[in-house]
Amino acid sequence: MTRPFRMLHTADWHIGKTLFGQPLLDDQRHVLDQLIGHVRTVKPDVVVIAGDIYDRSVPPADAVELLDATLTALVGGLATPVVLIAGNHDGPERLGFGAHLLQRAGLTVRGPVDLQAAPIRFDSAGFPVALCPLPYAEPATVRTLLGDGERGAVPDHQAALQAQIRSAQAQLRPGEVAVAVAHAFVQGGRVVDHSEQEYSETERQLAVGGTAVVDPSVFAGFAYVALGHLHQPQKVAAARPGLPSVRYSGSLLQYSFAEADQARSATLVELAPDGTTQTTELPLRPRRPLRTVRGTLAQLVAQGQNDPNRHDFIAATLTDPGMLLDPLGRLREGYPNVLHIERPQLQGGDGALLQGDHRQRQPIDIVHDFWQSVCGEALPEPARGVLVPLLAQLSRRDGGAA
Repeated sequence: MTRPFRMLHTADWHIGKTLFGQPLLDDQRHVLDQLIGHVRTVKPDVVVIAGDIYDRSVPPADAVELLDATLTALVGGLATPVVLIAGNHDGPERLGFGAHLLQRAGLTVRGPVDLQAAPIRFDSAGFPVALCPLPYAEPATVRTLLGDGERGAVPDHQAALQAQIRSAQAQLRPGEVAVAVAHAFVQGGRVVDHSEQEYSETERQLAVGGTAVVDPSVFAGFAYVALGHLHQPQKVAAARPGLPSVRYSGSLLQYSFAEADQARSATLVELAPDGTTQTTELPLRPRRPLRTVRGTLAQLVAQGQNDPNRHDFIAATLTDPGMLLDPLGRLREGYPNVLHIERPQLQGGDGALLQGDHRQRQPIDIVHDFWQSVCGEALPEPARGVLVPLLAQLSRRDGGAA
């Protein structure tokens, strides 16, 4: 008797990440406890984690401890197999330490790329399922694993991933329903607006030179593709009919203010013997969501003191026209967890004031532009009357010309 094979798909935990210097470990622990609760409730046949387990290749000790506690709860406490792969943020060799021993306990870790690695097989649902973990790999890494005659066939990330896929699919058995677990930027995936660098540079560029984008057609032959790398939960639009369901589960938390309006979830995948799939998003609710607010300093301090969600992580845009004394400290009277302040009027509009050779300009013109960028108005005539002779005096003293 068969039933749907149930897989819980998650990715991009980034354990150990900080945001504007704020450690997020307690917030990650809060959400990981929810994920453990989902596993306890839905009882999946396997949990897959599609890369970027840690935020850095050399994670801090407390991040390692949190991962250890989480995996112990899943594999040891709930007796649920876990399969995880390295992403581009992970150190594959460190992540893969002890992998052979851990696999005997139900934890499969694929850190370094191994073109000979066999699929992970399950028959718990009454039909054969083969899980193919495909850890993130730079093209150069895959080239070193191939013979001399094949190295030229791996110019980019797509070719590197295809080499892993060919190896995995060559080991599939007749009748097996195949699932891929990968960490890649697949064409058709939506990304957040990266126009504000401070808010949204959460994902390292996958390549320096060359192309990092992978066409979804490389996954032909799989029933489902569990992806990591993009932080927004989403299904990737198929390039043509007949391709598998290719999906990003999204990240564990919102990791930039550009992601502040995006909900977070894990994906429950139910796989039928004929390879069709049904997915359900299992919500993950942050302890302190990311939020943006806008107004004058006084308005936001007053607003925060009456805001029932005042302990959220906040990025504030201040609209005050003039200089402010300790705006961050004052804002925290209303919003204790303000992480970032934007003051658009101090940024010089389109940046024109920062261009050109200022040594060729008169000092009073430079002062005028600075005043206008800070105060939003022209330098008042009384101030100009004081500054012109003062600047001339300073210039004569320094041996220049006003």
